[in-house]
Amino acid sequence: MKRTTPYAAVILAACLWPTMLWAGPGEGPGGPRGERFEHVRERILEQAGLSEEQRQRVMSMTRAHKEKTEPLREELRVAMRDLHELENDPAVSTQEVNAAIEQVLGIQEKLMRARVMHKRELRAYLGEEKSEQLEQTIREAFRRLHEHRRDRAGPRTRSGEPHLHDPAGGE
Repeated sequence: MKRTTPYAAVILAACLWPTMLWAGPGEGPGGPRGERFEHVRERILEQAGLSEEQRQRVMSMTRAHKEKTEPLREELRVAMRDLHELENDPAVSTQEVNAAIEQVLGIQEKLMRARVMHKRELRAYLGEEKSEQLEQTIREAFRRLHEHRRDRAGPRTRSGEPHLHDPAGGE
């Protein structure tokens, strides 16, 4: 069990990442990036071939999902911060760290269940074909985003670190 806990945390985090990107914090109307992300979401729904009514309903369902899960996401942020503090404190016992890990995993599990239920609700509303089109459009948008970010980051070494160039011409 102790060996599987870190693996489970990684798997849960990987599964939750798309949800956190799609319905992440700070994206509401008052948030710093709210209007831009709202526009991107609408464009993705349009590219997926959804009607105006479907787009409005999906946006409404997604907003409701975000509002429902925001307390859990905040709880997860706090639990992750607490875990980070515990793991860096040599005076803290392994049992305390494991308890903090279990707390994080429990919150992640709740978020994952909510994400799966949201996805199932969307699929039930849109039907199989439109759901597949939407998922493919979202995957393609993320692929383009990652390519754009990678291209902006510049050349990398094998380890993934940026090259450090000497202004004098030597490296």
